[in-house]
Amino acid sequence: MRVTPELVKRFPHMFSGEHGGRTLFRGWSPILATACEQIQIALSGTGVDFSWYRLALCDGEPLFLYLLGVRRRFVLDVEGDSRCVEVQLIPGVERTFCPGLDAIVRESERIASQSCLVCGAPASTTRHFGVLLALCERHSPEILNDPYDEGLEGVWREAIEWDDQPPPRP
Repeated sequence: MRVTPELVKRFPHMFSGEHGGRTLFRGWSPILATACEQIQIALSGTGVDFSWYRLALCDGEPLFLYLLGVRRRFVLDVEGDSRCVEVQLIPGVERTFCPGLDAIVRESERIASQSCLVCGAPASTTRHFGVLLALCERHSPEILNDPYDEGLEGVWREAIEWDDQPPPRP
């Protein structure tokens, strides 16, 4: 049975709907909780919907992408370093909120990039079995792996709190 983490229970609307895969690492939970709180405050009373489209580890760095508003149009050419991948079709809404939300999301990515995937402690990104990961000294693969584990099995077992894969495309 899959357990829903506290973060997803607190902000169910931010973790529902269409998505491109969401992996929540234990060390990222407090960072994303702060981001969700800030985003909820920023959008309070606006009627604009926000949801996480993708939460992933990409080349050793966190990648947090979001959907804003009614999900009707994908933005394929994202402006600048925006993290918004899809926006509402109401004039003025598309870019009005993006700069503030992008700042929150980019700061969350920055903090997560310097935090252990397992516990959230300060960590630097290093290569383990050919994969770049931010892990503290207490959570190296050598420490986490059981005797019969290979590669990063122990790290993934300890670090992944919730994994929400997108539905298969037809």
